[in-house]
Amino acid sequence: MTIKWVYKKMTTGLSEIDEQHKEWIRRFNEFDNAVINRKGQDAIQSAISFFAQYTETHFAREEACMTQYHCPAQAANRAAHDEFRAKLSEIKGWVEQEGATMVEVMALEQALEEWLVNHICAIDVQLRDVVASS
Repeated sequence: MTIKWVYKKMTTGLSEIDEQHKEWIRRFNEFDNAVINRKGQDAIQSAISFFAQYTETHFAREEACMTQYHCPAQAANRAAHDEFRAKLSEIKGWVEQEGATMVEVMALEQALEEWLVNHICAIDVQLRDVVASS
């Protein structure tokens, strides 16, 4: 499923974080397109590598912003980030041990889609109010 950036639902009030979210979505949509066109196995190594690296960069920055603005979602955000890191690590382990099967491709796609839509819209957007009030 292609994910579209919806400003009213997804903006955090911080352009840096919003731009990083847009990059996540852009990369997810590229990966989704590869899966649809049955190129998922070819694309999974690149996708896992990107998402593993970008996760660390983005999560660190977002967590710092939540701390800086004293966001009430800070603890929930960190817990969700830790959970996603573990899921991504699990998928990466499967791929390294057994290769990129469609099971891993679909697991990665589902995890990313759920993460991007649910996490941004439920937790990350809580930054918007605290940024606006500062």
